[in-house]
Amino acid sequence: MVLSTPACAKNTNDVMRKWWDYMADIMQTALDHTPTQFALEPVFHLNLLNRSAHHD
Repeated sequence: MVLSTPACAKNTNDVMRKWWDYMADIMQTALDHTPTQFALEPVFHLNLLNRSAHHD
């Protein structure tokens, strides 16, 4: 599922814009060459333990 173009695309600097234009032929982009974003499916979940509560 394609989400949208990056929020930073509205405030890009010249270096980033040139990189996107340069890479546009080998990555998925919108018509203005901003990279497309895809939702990532979680592959694991990490539970953090409260170390101060576990004194042995």
